[in-house]
Amino acid sequence: KRHLNRKGLEHPSSTADEEEEEPERDKELQMLRHVAFQCNMDVDHVRHIFGHFQSLDPDGSGDISREEFCAMIAKSCHVSNLGALPKTRVDFFWRKIDTDGS
Repeated sequence: KRHLNRKGLEHPSSTADEEEEEPERDKELQMLRHVAFQCNMDVDHVRHIFGHFQSLDPDGSGDISREEFCAMIAKSCHVSNLGALPKTRVDFFWRKIDTDGS
């Protein structure tokens, strides 16, 4: 049995564990291809962005909570204390990405 790995390279499955993970990888690749098509972007670029998203979502919920967002902002701004950033600026960015108003 052959399948694509995360880099899109075909290779044979070698273990039962890999075969169990195959449907999940196929779903992820299908989703990445769909997003790339919808956004007119390269699949590798979408995969790169998705990797960043996953690193910002440590609980794996598929959503970025305000706490996870604030941690990302602090890390991006190279500050250890989010209080060092103006609350109005953090709120502004949160409102820009908070699609469901939660």
